[in-house]
Amino acid sequence: MKILVLSPARLREPSLHERFQYYQKLLRKRMSIESRLVKTGPLYSAVPKGWYSVALDEGGRTVNSIQLARWLEKRIASG
Repeated sequence: MKILVLSPARLREPSLHERFQYYQKLLRKRMSIESRLVKTGPLYSAVPKGWYSVALDEGGRTVNSIQLARWLEKRIASG
C-alpha cells in the first residue's frame, strides 16, 4: 500500500516534521508514505488517477489511532 500526503503548506513546526518522519520510518515495512507539497490549484487535482483519497481536517470526524488503524486495515484488505 502507498500513502501520499498532500499539503498546501510545509510542515513548519519541527515537531510535526519529526513526527511525520517517525511514522514514515515506523510503517515503511508495511507501506510507503510520501509527502508532497501542492502550491497551486486544489489538492484533489494532485491525487493520482485511480487512487483512493481521504481528506483530513480539524473540523472533521474525530478518530483515535485504533479506529484509524482498523480503517486502514479494511482498505488494505479490499485492495
